[in-house]
Amino acid sequence: MPLLLVLLACANPGERSRVSVLPIQATPERLLMVSIDTLRKDRLVRYGGSQGMPWLEARLEEAFVLEEHHSCSNNTINSMTCLMLGRGAIDLGWQPWIDGQPNPLGDAPYTLTERLADHGMLAGLVTTNLFMGTDWGLAQGQHRYRAKAAGLASWAVDETLNMLEDLDSVDRWFQHVHLFDPHQPYDMPDGYDTTGLPPIEIDILQQGARLKVAWPDLGDDARDAYLEHMDAAYDAELAYLDGELQRFFEEAEAAGWLDDTLVLFISDHGEQFFERGSWGHGDRLHPEETAALAAFWAPGLVDAGTWLDDTTHVDIMPTLAHAFDLPSHEWVTGRALGNRPPMNGVHFYNVFTEPQRIAVEQGELRLHYGWDGEKLFYDQADDPNELEDVYAPDRADVQRLWPQVETMVDQATTTLDLPPAEELELARRRVR
Repeated sequence: MPLLLVLLACANPGERSRVSVLPIQATPERLLMVSIDTLRKDRLVRYGGSQGMPWLEARLEEAFVLEEHHSCSNNTINSMTCLMLGRGAIDLGWQPWIDGQPNPLGDAPYTLTERLADHGMLAGLVTTNLFMGTDWGLAQGQHRYRAKAAGLASWAVDETLNMLEDLDSVDRWFQHVHLFDPHQPYDMPDGYDTTGLPPIEIDILQQGARLKVAWPDLGDDARDAYLEHMDAAYDAELAYLDGELQRFFEEAEAAGWLDDTLVLFISDHGEQFFERGSWGHGDRLHPEETAALAAFWAPGLVDAGTWLDDTTHVDIMPTLAHAFDLPSHEWVTGRALGNRPPMNGVHFYNVFTEPQRIAVEQGELRLHYGWDGEKLFYDQADDPNELEDVYAPDRADVQRLWPQVETMVDQATTTLDLPPAEELELARRRVR
């Protein structure tokens, strides 16, 4: 039976119609999750990019897209924890990395995989990022598991197709494939290289750390040359990945493996290209690192559409739980689509590296706070890329968002045993 998205009106008179949850005409039998590592959202033509990923973007035209979706964090382990648990590290009281060693989730958290498995779905995972692997706990509940550190998309696609072939006679399953491309070092396969560009001193594919150290002392011409190479290499990675996604879906559809299957396309986080003085991710909580792709697709989808309210990765678990008729879980802090209280912002955090940072976004306003005392405020209506900080402690918008920041800081310092945020008490007095 084809899946059908249905628009539901809000119960409160006068409010605009919205999708209350991810509504479907019948509960799907299968779920396929395709998570893409380090996909910078604004490289897609749909969001202002020039080259994009033509095959994937054609699927987005047929999908239900969360247009204002964000990762809850700017690195894989934290963002995918939000996605798989419906709850982030600050709420969990869990640091994924302690003293240079993995700190697995343990048996207490209840992942999306475990919930679906308890619901009778056979679960499988293919990943090319080991943060999604067994050492960290995000592979809990998997019946079948294959991992290859920094493996190419071609390997992940082949392994996933093999798993789906093994499931040919299985009615109900959850298959997840996590694709490392286009993560640094943008190691392009043959046929996708950046031919025609002039040579540069530092090989960006092999010496990225050296480039970040050298960046502040480079002149404008040298910076432009490096950015040109980075852009070309990153776009080549996207082109390669798009081709592999097309191959995967054409083979899966031809075999009938996507019948009665809900597909989720999602990215874990974005990528900075020296907008804030660095290259990569895990540094700042601005849109280039936290804007994320999220779209639900199914073959024969009758009514595609868009969801325009803010969402983050913690909202995916409860949305899928509703779609698959799973019982609610009291410690999930995310909200199914349409169930977020209107005055509650969406939250972001980086507790993986120092200085730790948090941010709150409500509508087009975003307030940042760092454990080094940094406070930033942006109005994305006029400044969508957050290039002009307009923070002022007595500004009404800052005053309105500050309590949510304060709550997050208090919770993080308590549950994660972080040091007190520098100048926090002074900042509180200034804001109040």
